This record gives sequence, structure tokens and C-alpha cells, in this order.
Amino acid sequence: MNIRLLILPIILISFVQCCPTKDGFQKKIPFTLTESFYQDWMGGQAGVSGSTVQLIVKDIKSDVQPNYIYFKNRKEKIDIKTTEKNAVLWIANFSDNIKKPVKKDIIMHADSKEEFGNTPPQITTTHSFDLKANEAVISYSVNGVEKYHKLTNLMKKESLFYPAPQPKR
Repeated sequence: MNIRLLILPIILISFVQCCPTKDGFQKKIPFTLTESFYQDWMGGQAGVSGSTVQLIVKDIKSDVQPNYIYFKNRKEKIDIKTTEKNAVLWIANFSDNIKKPVKKDIIMHADSKEEFGNTPPQITTTHSFDLKANEAVISYSVNGVEKYHKLTNLMKKESLFYPAPQPKR
């Protein structure tokens, strides 16, 4: 009987440590972030700019799969790269490119069969995270279960300015 009373609190404490906080974010993550920062960039042409979020990660457990980074009210897929020092780098590039949409002709007809070629409008999804300018959320999966971790106080590195392309002669 005494052993059961002793084991029950241990089991409860282990569940509490694995559970997300009340806002749904994981406090304990199955990898180590050694550095996390973002860097704004400007292209050499009007309307070409964005931000890049980079995370240097180590001690990643084999069942962890990075998915997305949420930053500045946007969501981008994480690209995985390895540096020359064999560090694992998770990168998400948030491009602000302003492209003028190509307007397609829409067929409007009394007979709905004549409207067959029309494409439906693209619906953009937004997330429900309330983030400050220097915060981001990492989405990752552990054995197929999606989890979230909030990064606060992301360091902002100096902006990059790329030169304009040379005109063709």
C-alpha cells in the first residue's frame, strides 16, 4: 500500500513535466537551441525584401521532425541545413515580395456549366499566436504528434542589403 502511494505522485509529476503550458507551448523541448536570431534583408529591386529566421540546433532526438516557424503573422516551412562546423541549422525565409497579381478573366454566365474553367480564390491561413516583433513559434513533430515551442527575445542581427542587378547591355 505504501509503495502505491509513493509511485502515484511520481507518475503524476512525470505527466505534468511533459504537458504543454496553459497557452499550448512546450517548455521542455527534445532538442537544444544554441542560437536563435532573425535578420531582415532588402533586395536590389523595389518590393523585394523579407526576414530570415535561423536556429542553430543540437542534440536533436531521432523522432523529432521540424515543421514550421511562425513569425510576424506568417508561417513558413523549416529548411534544414548543415554548417561547415557540422551544426544543424533550421531556417525559414519570410519574403515580403510585392508581386502584382495576374488577373485572369472570370467567366460569368447564366448557365453554371459555362463557368467551369474559373479557379476559386486562394484563401490565406493565419495563425492564432499573439507574437511580439522579436518572438517566433517553432512547430515540430515528435512521433507524428505536432507540438509548439515559443521563442522569446529573438536576437535581431544587422540587416542585409543586396545590390541591384546590373542592367543588360
